[in-house]
Amino acid sequence: MLLLFCSIIFVLAASYFVANILDSKNIVNNIIFFFISAFANIVLTFEVLSLFSGITTSNVLFVNCLFALISILWWFAKKCPVLRYDIKDGFRRLLNSLKLDKTLIYLMLGFLFACIISLVLIAIIPGVDVDSSSYRVVRSLFWIEHGNLNQFPAAEARMLMFPINSEVLYAWFILFLKSDSFLFIFNFCGLWLFLVSVYGILSQITISLRKKLWVVLISASIPFVILRYTGLETGVIIAALVLSCIYLYIEYLKNYKNSLCFMAALALALGIGTKTTVILMMPAIVLWFIWYSIYCEKKYFYKPIIRFSLYFLISFLLFASYNYVSNFINYGHFISALNVAKGHSNTDGFLSTFSNLYRYIFDFFAFPEFRWSAELSSKILRLREGLLTLINANNGFGKTSAIYTFVHYTVSSASSSFGFFGPLLFIPAYIYTVYKSFCVKNRKTLLLVSLVYIFLVTVFIMSYKLAFMSYNIRFISTFVLLTVPVLAYFYNKRYGFYKVLISFLAIWYMFALSVNVSLYPVKGLLNAFNQGATLDKIREIEECSFFTEDLDINNYKVRDVFCMVNKSIKKFRPENRILYFASAEDSLMPIKRLMFEGYRIDVALAADIDKVNIDDYNIIITCNDSQTSAVIWSFDKELDKYGYNYNKGILCNYLSPDDKFIKKLSEERDLVDKSTCYFNKEFYKNYNLKLLNKTTYRLGSREDGSVERKTFKLYENMNNPVIR
Repeated sequence: MLLLFCSIIFVLAASYFVANILDSKNIVNNIIFFFISAFANIVLTFEVLSLFSGITTSNVLFVNCLFALISILWWFAKKCPVLRYDIKDGFRRLLNSLKLDKTLIYLMLGFLFACIISLVLIAIIPGVDVDSSSYRVVRSLFWIEHGNLNQFPAAEARMLMFPINSEVLYAWFILFLKSDSFLFIFNFCGLWLFLVSVYGILSQITISLRKKLWVVLISASIPFVILRYTGLETGVIIAALVLSCIYLYIEYLKNYKNSLCFMAALALALGIGTKTTVILMMPAIVLWFIWYSIYCEKKYFYKPIIRFSLYFLISFLLFASYNYVSNFINYGHFISALNVAKGHSNTDGFLSTFSNLYRYIFDFFAFPEFRWSAELSSKILRLREGLLTLINANNGFGKTSAIYTFVHYTVSSASSSFGFFGPLLFIPAYIYTVYKSFCVKNRKTLLLVSLVYIFLVTVFIMSYKLAFMSYNIRFISTFVLLTVPVLAYFYNKRYGFYKVLISFLAIWYMFALSVNVSLYPVKGLLNAFNQGATLDKIREIEECSFFTEDLDINNYKVRDVFCMVNKSIKKFRPENRILYFASAEDSLMPIKRLMFEGYRIDVALAADIDKVNIDDYNIIITCNDSQTSAVIWSFDKELDKYGYNYNKGILCNYLSPDDKFIKKLSEERDLVDKSTCYFNKEFYKNYNLKLLNKTTYRLGSREDGSVERKTFKLYENMNNPVIR
C-alpha cells in the first residue's frame, strides 16, 4: 500500500505541475489538463516498460518518479506558475446561486450522498463483474505476470483484442496492491472529468451559474451515470474524454493556445485507446470539427484542423496504438480479428439500419430502477417487435445471433440507461433543440444543436455497422451523455413546474439508486456486516455470490463456479504449475487471482497443442473435456472431409457464425467464427495424465428445459508429478 501511495503521489504531482504550466488562469482548463495528464502518464509508463517486459513495481515507481522530476524541472523553468482562482469570490457566487434557487441545495445534497455511498463501496467492494472476471480485469493479471502488455494465447477474444487503456489503470493498482481493491475509483474520477467538461461547454454559451449547476447536477443523477460512480464500465470515461476534447477545441479557437489544441487531441486519442466506441463516434466528431472550424475561421478553417490532426497523430501513436498494432500483427486487422468483428456486424444491408434505429428509440423507455419494469419492458418488447412484423421490416439480425429479446430489469451498469429522463427529458430536449436551431441561429443554439447532431449521426452509423443487441444500450447511453448541455434549455421560468419535476426525479435517483445497485445493494452489505462479516468475507461474497437481505454469510449460494475451482486448486501447494484449457467467456478471475498467493496458472489453446509443453506443468485442468475459442491463431491446419483436425488426442472443428463446419481452413479463414476442441482418452494417455479430481456443478436450466452443467477435471502430470 505504501508503494502505491508513493506512485500515486508522483503521478498526481506530475499532473499538477503540467496542468499549471499549461494553464494557470482558467480553473476549468486546469482541472481537465490535470485529469488528462494523469491518465496519459500512467498509460505511457506501462507502454514504455512493456517494450522491455519490465512492468514491475520498482520500474513503475522509477518511471513515475522520473516523470514527476521532469515536470518539476519544467515547472521551475516556467517560473513556477500556480493556478490563480479567487476562492472567496467563487464561494460567494455559489452561495448566491443557492439562495436564488433552493432546488440546487437539495440536488447538491443528493449528489453528496451518492458520492459518499460510492466512496464507501469503492473502499470495500472488489473490482468484480461478469465482464471483469472474463476479460476486463483478468487481462491485467496476465500483463503483470508476463511483465508486458503483449497478447498471449487465450480463448477469450475480448481479453486480447480490445483497447487497453482502462485496463492499464487497473493493472497499476493491482501491481502494487496484489488485489483488485479500489478499482472503481477510476470511474469516479471519470465522473468528475465528465462534469467539469459539461460545465466548461456550458461556460462557452454564456449562461448563468445557476443554470450551469442545474445541468451538471442533473447530469450526475442520470441512472446510467450513477451506476458508473462505482463499476468498471467505461461509458462515462469515454463521454468525459470526448466532451473534454470538444470543449478544449472550442477554447483553442477562442484563445489560439497550442496547449489547448494538443490536450484536445490527447483526450480523443486516450478515448480511442480506451474503447472502440469512440471509433463509431469519429465520423460525427470529424464533421463537427470541420463545421466548427469553418464557423470560426471561415476560409482559413483548414489551419486549426491540420494542427489538431498532427497532434492527434502523435497522441494516437503514443497513447492509443499499442493494442491496435498488436491486432494488426497477429490478425491482419487493427480493431480485431475479422471473425470477432463479423460477430457484431450488421450483415443485413443498408435498409436494416432503419429497423435498428427504430429499436434503439425504445431504449429511451427502459426503467430498470423499478420492480415493475420487467413486465413493462416485456410489453414494450412485444410492441416493438410486433410493429416491425406488421410492416414486414428487415429485422436487422440475419445470422449474427444478436440478442434482441433481452429485458432490462436489473439495476446494473450493463442494463441501465436514462430511466424516466429518457421520455421526459432527453427526447423533448432533442426535439426542442433541433426546432430552435431553425428559428434562432446564434452561436449558443448552433453549439448545442451540433451536439445533438453528433449523437444522431453516431447512432445512425452504429445502426448501420453493428447488429442490434440489447446490450448496445451502453453505447447509446454514452452517446447521450455528449448531449447533456442541451438540458440548459429547460432551466427556464416558463418551464418552472417541469424543472421542479425533473429536479425531484434527479434527487430521488441520487438517494435511492445509489444504495440499490443489483450487485452490491447497501441493505445486503449491512446485513452481512450485522452477521459479523469481515472485509475479506465481504469481498469473497461479492466475487462469488449475490448480496441479498436474507443472505447467510456462512451458507450462501455460489453464482460463479470458478470460485469452487479456486478452492480445489488451493488444496495443492503453490509450487505446482497449473495449466487450464480455458474457454471463451470463462470467469478466470477467481483462479487467476491465486497468482498473488504464489500460484502459477497458465492458459493455452487446445487447437495449438504443438506449441504447449505439457511437461512444464504439474496439474492440467479441463472443463467438459472441451474448449471453445473465439481466437484463431493458426490457419494452416489440415481438415478432413468432415471439417475436423485430429492432433495428439484432440479433435477440433471450426465453425462459421451460422454453425456450419469449415472444410478448408486456409481458404475460408474469413468465414471462421470459433473453434471447438474435444479431449479424448488418447490425449490423457499420450501425456501420461492421471485423474485427480472430478467435480460437476449445475449452473441452471437452458431455454429448452435441459440442465446446464460444467464438469471440471484436474489431472496430475505423471511426467512431472504434483508437489505434495
